[in-house]
Formats: sequence, C-alpha cells, structure tokens
Amino acid sequence: MSQSRRPLVADAIPLIDLLDDQLKLLVGDNDKPMIICASAAKAQAVLNKYYSKTDDSRMYRLCMMLHPQYKMSYFSKASWEIEWIDTAHRIIQEEWETRYKPTIDPSFLQHVGDMTQPDSVYVLERYLNSSTDADTDPIKFWVLHLDKPGSYLLPCFANLFIYFPATSTDVEWLFLHGSAQVSKRRHSLLFETLRCLIVLRSWFEAGLVPIEKVLVYFRSLKSRRRDGTVDSGDEV
Repeated sequence: MSQSRRPLVADAIPLIDLLDDQLKLLVGDNDKPMIICASAAKAQAVLNKYYSKTDDSRMYRLCMMLHPQYKMSYFSKASWEIEWIDTAHRIIQEEWETRYKPTIDPSFLQHVGDMTQPDSVYVLERYLNSSTDADTDPIKFWVLHLDKPGSYLLPCFANLFIYFPATSTDVEWLFLHGSAQVSKRRHSLLFETLRCLIVLRSWFEAGLVPIEKVLVYFRSLKSRRRDGTVDSGDEV
C-alpha cells in the first residue's frame, strides 16, 4: 500500500475534534429550535465518552505525532493542556528510545547517519518541531524518506504505526459479504466454495472480472447439468 485511501488512526482525534466543534456551534445557536440544541448536546456527550477512550491507548497520540500534517503542533492549535502535550511528547520519546532503538543491531548503525551520534534523539525532535506538511499523504511521506541518506531509521519507526486503519471496516465488510452468500436455501456450502464466492465478488466490484468474456462463456454452454449430481456438501 503506497498511500492511505481511508482514515487512519492518526485521523481519529482530529475528526472527533471537528465533529465536536460543529456540535458546539449547534448547542450555542439560539436561533435553532430547542430540540436541535438538545440533540446536539446529547450527541456531544456521546462523542466525549468515546473521545475519552483514546486515552486508553498510546497509539492515537503516537500516530498523530508521526503524521506529517499534525506532528506536535496540532496539540497546541487544538488548545490541549500543557500537561497533556508533555505526556504525548514523553510517550513518543519512550517508544523511540526504549522499544525501537535498542532492537537495532549496533553493527548496522555504522552504516546510517541518524543514530550514530550520542544525541540521536534529536532526529526525532527535529522532525516533531519542524513545520507541518498540509495535504501530505503520510504513507507516501515516510516511504519517500526511506530513500534519503542518513534518515532510514526514523521512517522505519514511523512505518510501525502510521499504517493502522481507524476502523475494522474491511473485516466487517468481509463478514457481511460472507453472510450474504448464505441463506436458508443455501446453507451447506463448502468453505472453499464460500471463499471463492467472496473473492469473486471482490474482484467484480474492483472491475477485475472480464464480464463480456464471462457472458460469452456461459452463452456457449449448451445446457446445465441435468443428471442431478452435485458436489459433496453443496446444495443446488
């Protein structure tokens, strides 16, 4: 995957902030009917409930700081408290220093420039404090930095986190598509048959199935089997 085509974990908090800002406007809009303001307040309460859940995992803040559009500056622009910003900064420093850096073979460090200095942490600091890159695809950004001399390890570190999707949408759709192939009249399909049907549907939706060739093939068939035989485990 060379670019992000769907929301990533790094986008979760900014999207929640955007929704929260819009709900605040509705709650405080005296020109709106009371039912609209009350509904917006209720929605804001639910949103804040899930917003607080992002504190349960450091992934959200790590991914945001490794996103070239956000880095550390997003927290200040979003009016985060200094204590929260310091906590986020400490999280990424600890992850870089204690969990990633020690796992690298010391002999390899002789061939790269950004980890051979005693103050190697400044490589991360320079990135975090540099200007943000608006409208920059985070995956493309870090893939391109892999090829730059002396900056190999930081992109490797970023690629550990930046790819994570914000939701399990693909998995949910897989179950949905799988269940669509099973019905009361067709519930004994072999696993291999079900898997092929799901894959074929995904190919069809991606435009990979040559429809004209398929139609020509089926039209060339004289007739369907009439001997009543079926594969073991499959129903007609």
